[in-house]
Amino acid sequence: MDHDSGGNGALAENSVPPVIRQELSVDDEFVDAVLTPLGKLHPFSPVRRLATSLIQGKRVDGKQSAIDSLKNPPGWTWHDKIVAAWCLSASDLSPQDRDQSTDILLEALEDKDLTPILFRALKRSVLSVLPVAVVGWFFVEITSNFQRDPPQVIFLMIYTILLFFSAPALFPLSCWYDVRNKNRLRVMAATSLGRLGSMESVGVLAKGLTDRDRRVRETCANALSHILPNMTNAHYGVLGSESMIHLGNGLSNSDSQLVLKILSALEKVGTSKVIPFVARVADRGRSLKLRDAARETLSILERRAIAEQQRDKLLRPSANPATPSDILLRPASDAETEVALLLRVPSSE
Repeated sequence: MDHDSGGNGALAENSVPPVIRQELSVDDEFVDAVLTPLGKLHPFSPVRRLATSLIQGKRVDGKQSAIDSLKNPPGWTWHDKIVAAWCLSASDLSPQDRDQSTDILLEALEDKDLTPILFRALKRSVLSVLPVAVVGWFFVEITSNFQRDPPQVIFLMIYTILLFFSAPALFPLSCWYDVRNKNRLRVMAATSLGRLGSMESVGVLAKGLTDRDRRVRETCANALSHILPNMTNAHYGVLGSESMIHLGNGLSNSDSQLVLKILSALEKVGTSKVIPFVARVADRGRSLKLRDAARETLSILERRAIAEQQRDKLLRPSANPATPSDILLRPASDAETEVALLLRVPSSE
């Protein structure tokens, strides 16, 4: 049910301060992504109060409600979660809160489990059909005085058939509604991760470049375009091997500017895992610019891989004894001989 939906236009046009308007780029996309679900929240929803205060430029400390709505799904609507995901990136967060918010948003972006959606759709179908069936049959019984005239029997048959087909029809509609809102939440999570700029989110965002939903793919690409230029050599080792593979797969993206940004980031943080992907771009890149950038990145990665191998050789022991404990605990000489020498009486001169 919509609550205070008429207030969306006022929020979009009058209540957004110039600084936040410039930062958030308040346009039709922002209205659709944030203000529309915001207007559908309950007037007393803590997420609604938090989002309204943030849009109006007030500094509030109500981010816990946003965290709870994403961390504890029962009792919160899709609109609560979508607006809460935006609030986490628009609030003033401490480093600890920023890390926690990043983890929650990453979970929301990676969540593709459709099992709860299927169970919810089944529950809606059953609960919506049963009351109607009970009321219909009761009405027929009252009006017929427990007599089965032919017209009433035909009516019961038609009514039963309609009920039989209404539940299967409601099931896919319910699934479509929940999947659509789930993807809207994932889009908002990717947007917020891009604004938070956490380097730990690069792997998941790169994975989102191959998502089935178009808006998720586009939003992950935009988020990476904001984060990747900020990567430095100090971030080497932050991304694991799986994140490297996702970045390597991102090199096949159709956006040449994004591919160049990925190559530039791999020069600083890339490992040997991405060498095959970069080599493919160096050989079969779409443009000369991409091939040249890939060759430069490839040379850096190959030198880094050689340095890693040499470092591993230096750290590796020259021999691996079969029983190290025996070697460490072995006496320098025969114990009885040493005892005899220690207890020997010195001879008199």
